[in-house]
Amino acid sequence: MLRRRRHNTPYSVAVTPTTASVTGTATQQFTAAVANVFGVALTRAGDWSTSKPYKATISVGGLATGVANNILTGQTATGGTTTTVVDAGQTHVVNTYAGKTLVVTSGTNNGASRTIVSHDATTFVVTPAFSSATDATTVFSITNGGAMTTDINFTTNQHANADATPAVLTCNP
Repeated sequence: MLRRRRHNTPYSVAVTPTTASVTGTATQQFTAAVANVFGVALTRAGDWSTSKPYKATISVGGLATGVANNILTGQTATGGTTTTVVDAGQTHVVNTYAGKTLVVTSGTNNGASRTIVSHDATTFVVTPAFSSATDATTVFSITNGGAMTTDINFTTNQHANADATPAVLTCNP
């Protein structure tokens, strides 16, 4: 006896783009293409999800939004060394930011990020060392961490014979 295969049963799901990157609270649109066993596109509802909702959220329409993780932004150093950043204009509570990430957003060492080992009211000690001593051109932010990836998943509301490979979204501070 021959069995008839239903032509409207989802067989494959492809999420695009397969990799993407956002900074801060920027957005990235994802789409899901659902097809039957013959490769014919199907219109199917489904559910979007993210493996790390504290890094990115995703709407029912597939729009991913990075979750801001900056604690302090736009701080300007008054000096320092390759392992310290001095912020004499501020009075920070000692070691409040120990273990957080200091990201240089402009000036000397632009683009570099370092882990804060410890700090007093005005001086942050970081590791590893910067390539150049920080100075009055160094502008920085303090974040909860560096870049982190999260999987973006789409699941059809009907049984599919093949699972979608998750897309990967990199969330930058």
